[in-house]
Amino acid sequence: MAPSATANSSKCKKCKVVSYGRKSEICTNYNISGDTIDKIESIKDLGVTFDNKLKFDDHIYNAISKAYQMLGIVKGTLRRRLTYIFFSFNKKFNI
Repeated sequence: MAPSATANSSKCKKCKVVSYGRKSEICTNYNISGDTIDKIESIKDLGVTFDNKLKFDDHIYNAISKAYQMLGIVKGTLRRRLTYIFFSFNKKFNI
């Protein structure tokens, strides 16, 4: 038996197209087994976000947002711990 050349339509839904370059308006539609592949502006590959102009603005924004989120968690945890330590110190030494 010869292998089939048709693609599985459920796998084609996972496919995306990104055109890289200064002129991102390439008017080519790609089809696999009659299914049109979606065009996207940016894609995340191996943890790095690339946009269609090969700039890393989205990647940097996401990294900064995650850093500020972690900073908020650390500050909240530290604030609760310091409050607990302060009140237990006051109770222990009757200050």
